[in-house]
Amino acid sequence: GDCDDANADTYPTAPELCDGLDNNCNGIPALQETLDGDNDGFVYCEDCDDLDDATYPGAAELCDGLDNDCDGAVPLDETDDGDGDGYVQCEDCDNADGAIHPGAVEVACDGLDNDCDGVLHPEEVDDDGDTFTECEDDCDDTDGAIYPGAFEECDGVDNNCVDDVDEGYDDYDGDGTADCVDPCPVFADVANISGVEDGTFDHPFDTIQEAVDQAGVATCDSVLVYAGTYDEDVDFGAVGTVVESLDGPSTTTIQGTGTDAVVTLTGGQAGAGIVGFTITGGIGGADLGWDNEGFVYGGGVLVAYTDALVQGNVITSNAVSGRGGGIFVYDAAAEILDNEVSYNNANRHNNSGGGIAAMNSSSVIEGNFITENTADGTSGDGGGLLLEASFDHVRANLVTFNWAVDNGDGVRLSGDSACLFEGNWVQDNYGHGVMSSHNNTSAIINNTMVGNDTVGFYVFICCGSEYALPTVTNNIMAFNGTYGVYDNSGIDFTFSYNDVYGNASGNYGGYAVDLTGLVGNLSSDPTFTAFTDDGDPTNDDLRLAAGSPCLDEGASVQIFGVDQDYDGNSRPADGDGDGTSRYDMGAFEVQ
Repeated sequence: GDCDDANADTYPTAPELCDGLDNNCNGIPALQETLDGDNDGFVYCEDCDDLDDATYPGAAELCDGLDNDCDGAVPLDETDDGDGDGYVQCEDCDNADGAIHPGAVEVACDGLDNDCDGVLHPEEVDDDGDTFTECEDDCDDTDGAIYPGAFEECDGVDNNCVDDVDEGYDDYDGDGTADCVDPCPVFADVANISGVEDGTFDHPFDTIQEAVDQAGVATCDSVLVYAGTYDEDVDFGAVGTVVESLDGPSTTTIQGTGTDAVVTLTGGQAGAGIVGFTITGGIGGADLGWDNEGFVYGGGVLVAYTDALVQGNVITSNAVSGRGGGIFVYDAAAEILDNEVSYNNANRHNNSGGGIAAMNSSSVIEGNFITENTADGTSGDGGGLLLEASFDHVRANLVTFNWAVDNGDGVRLSGDSACLFEGNWVQDNYGHGVMSSHNNTSAIINNTMVGNDTVGFYVFICCGSEYALPTVTNNIMAFNGTYGVYDNSGIDFTFSYNDVYGNASGNYGGYAVDLTGLVGNLSSDPTFTAFTDDGDPTNDDLRLAAGSPCLDEGASVQIFGVDQDYDGNSRPADGDGDGTSRYDMGAFEVQ
């Protein structure tokens, strides 16, 4: 019979409905109305997937391509791949852009979440809170004080992100590091009385010695010194740095203590130098085994065992008991350039070198004004310049008004020297202009020796056997107070293409043979542009005038490496305009 006569859907043989009732009155509930296979609260006949507890009527739709809420349809966003990138709308954070989808490469600085992970590229994130990202040219996104437009501090950092560091601040040496943070150059300023000193531009040392020492610590090749008078001696030790004044010798003085050389360069260092100072008041440094006589050497500057540069200084009023009143150079390949060396004195018994003395040297001595120096002692020699046992290149120096108690008032080339002495102007010294002695085999080329009080060029034999055998070519020896050339040895030496003229006691004296008319030698007025013979070389211009007999009359001396004149002009040149370049005689080459 009918098990529920009030329900028209319930009767024997009725189909079972998903209503929880025994519709067919067989006394057994239908399995599909009692089985909840996935325990999601919905029986089999209600659930569209009774094996998936995330799928049931009223469930939230997931982005899984399934009908999770059992409404008979998969949502459009789970099927629509609007941009054809393989990802449907519910997976894709931009279904209109095929380059944006899960797994895409995150592109910097496009403002998009390319890989749909909810996070922008790291360069698009302001990590330091300064409102600028790396994509907005923040050059350090870990420091909130560094960003475009920030104030540029002088701190070695690019604060304002303009791809430059400390722009607008001074960089004297042009190395890209501002002076205020640059360990090089090191600065010195005697006027710094603040008590704060570290050698930087803002806090210079107040002594040059401190600056040199710091340069050694910092391995710095430059020390810059402000104007002022520095009461000290400066010893470079082993520091290879160039100490240079910023304003030149007229305003920057190193006043020695009177106990040593004012500047000592004996540390064997490379690249050291002293440039642009007045150097005065020195008495020289101790003998380091040069003579073993207890004398002192190099009153102004003492150079030994180094390739030091000494340039553009006024080295004046220094005095020593040994050699080199102004400068002493020993066993060095130094450059002694463009200095005024004046009023210095050396008082060794002989071979003193009042202005400059060089021993065992292979240096360049060029462009110096060597004047009013004296060599005292029982046989003081080389009032202006003394070269002994040296191989120096000495060129384009003006040597004038120097005095020696004995020989070589202007220049003495002595003691087995084999120098190249060329292009020098030697005038108005209080005795000999140039003296060659003691086995000297130097090449004495293209010099002008005029107006000296006694002999222009003196060849000297000492001690009975030490003959000088120089090569003397293309020189002018004129208007000297006694002889143009004097030889006390009687030994032949090379003497060719010189003009010896107008010397008061005769052009040749002693054993010197008059070679006028032989091997290119002349005895004619050299015809200078201006020569007053008034004892003041500043009134004179010893360049050859038009028509001079010395024009293009010199020998070729290219073998000696002579290629410039006193002024730095190229030689040889075609001075007489005949179409052929030949060397002129004397220190100057007419162009």
